Order: sequence, then C-alpha cells, then structure tokens
Amino acid sequence: MPPVFNVLRMFSRMGAQRIAATSDHAVDLDAIVKHGVRRRPDVAALASREARCTTIMAWHYHDDDVVGPAAQVLVTKMTGRNDPTKMVIG
Repeated sequence: MPPVFNVLRMFSRMGAQRIAATSDHAVDLDAIVKHGVRRRPDVAALASREARCTTIMAWHYHDDDVVGPAAQVLVTKMTGRNDPTKMVIG
C-alpha cells in the first residue's frame, strides 16, 4: 500500500473538530512552495478532538529521503480537559 494511503487512513481516524496545533519547527507553506523542504525538516502537527478523545498527527519531513537527526516532540500546552482547543508542539 502506498504511503499516501496511510496518511488518508490516519486522517479518517481523526475527530471531527479540528483544534489549533503549532510548532516552532514547522516550515511555512510559502517557503515549502518556493524552496521545498530541503533547508531544514518540517516538524509539525494537526490535532482534533471528540467528546473524550484528542488526536494528534505529527510529522518530521524532509524532501531528501535520507536519515537525519531525530526530532524531539513535546506537547507543551493543552487547555483544560473540558475545552482542549489549543496545543503547542515544540
């Protein structure tokens, strides 16, 4: 199965309500379109929630298909359990 199908499968398992997720190592979309992801890896995430579940899909991507240094990913902030509407990936 091609990797793109795995991503689509992961998307289908995420909750219906998308919540904000930010990363201090995400590559800006304009930079990706203009230069690709070759200068530094794109480390970012999408997040969603349902009534009792928060789902985070994180990635560490570089255009060159070579092994690079591992990315340390830490969820540093989530609002209260009753209103998890924001998280920070750092």
